[in-house]
Amino acid sequence: MSETPPLRIQATAITDIGRVRRKNEDRFLRESDLNLFGVADGVGGLPMGAQAAQCVVDSLTSQISRCPPVQLSDWKPLIEAANDQVFNLGQLISPNHGIASTFTGGLIHGDELWLAHVGDSRCHLFNSAVTNCLTEDHSAENEAKNNPKIPMPEERHRLSLVRVMGQPDRARPDLTTHKLAPGDQLLFATDGITGVLSIEELKEHVQQSCAPAERLAQIVALTNSRGGPDNATAVLVEILPA
Repeated sequence: MSETPPLRIQATAITDIGRVRRKNEDRFLRESDLNLFGVADGVGGLPMGAQAAQCVVDSLTSQISRCPPVQLSDWKPLIEAANDQVFNLGQLISPNHGIASTFTGGLIHGDELWLAHVGDSRCHLFNSAVTNCLTEDHSAENEAKNNPKIPMPEERHRLSLVRVMGQPDRARPDLTTHKLAPGDQLLFATDGITGVLSIEELKEHVQQSCAPAERLAQIVALTNSRGGPDNATAVLVEILPA
């Protein structure tokens, strides 16, 4: 059986500090040569989130540059290695508290997206027929909903993350695969965007006819017009006709 020919891909990224934060602790992956895309967001409440997010991005880019995965089973060890690097860096620069980051990103291999997700950044898939969020936030609330043995958290803790990059034990990413086709659009975004804009609003802006960079700029501008409570970062990946 012949291998599926690669898809034509166009990727655009944006990051913005927002209206409240004093630092931008988001990072993005837009490595078109590696077909590697995604976002990382330093976890609030812990120090040095920018360093944690940058460590995730650097680790994955370095590993995949040296040895690109050739099958899905190769993907998880790369995420685990990135988790370990964030943890080890935390032991050096913040031994009392550690550091942590979210990561939502993927490799496009043939006509498939190999998606890895840890935390509360998100990946949306849009096309003419489908509007899907491909990820579920790793929040205390969702963990309790998915496991009746776990009590529902208090209101102030319901969005607390139960999985992050930088944990002392093994990373527990959600790993999923998704078929892609021309016309599909993937939007990777941090919670500075998804916590402010609905998926319907995101689709409306993503599917405009203007240039991709302008579409992302409009998304960030709308987020900031509603207070810009957090850093806002997004990567738009478009699957183009052959």
